[in-house]
Amino acid sequence: MHGVAADILPARGAVDAALVALGADTKLGAVEAPERVRLTLPERIEDGAMVPVSVRSTLSGVRDVLVLADMNPAPIAAQFRLGPGLAARISVRIKLAGSGRVYAAVRTADGLYWTAADAEVTVGGCS
Repeated sequence: MHGVAADILPARGAVDAALVALGADTKLGAVEAPERVRLTLPERIEDGAMVPVSVRSTLSGVRDVLVLADMNPAPIAAQFRLGPGLAARISVRIKLAGSGRVYAAVRTADGLYWTAADAEVTVGGCS
């Protein structure tokens, strides 16, 4: 399959590879932790051009907060570097190319803790 739509699709496993790479400089690596990282997004998304996403974490010492999407041309949709003492709470609007999984990750010195949720997009926003 050739054409613009096929050319923008990410490589299979791009988010998995990104999570592993982002956790590589930590003690524990990438750890799924839905009890420590909370991701909030709409259940049904009419337009993928501006999708509200919120990420919160109860972990201390969070250095980075990331939002990733498996159907986007680049797996990292948003990344924030936090200063010392800041709470790990962000809200952002991202683009989603289509339906798939959205991931929230927070990085500490110990590990990259992440969770994911399914996103159902009616009209993609990355065209």
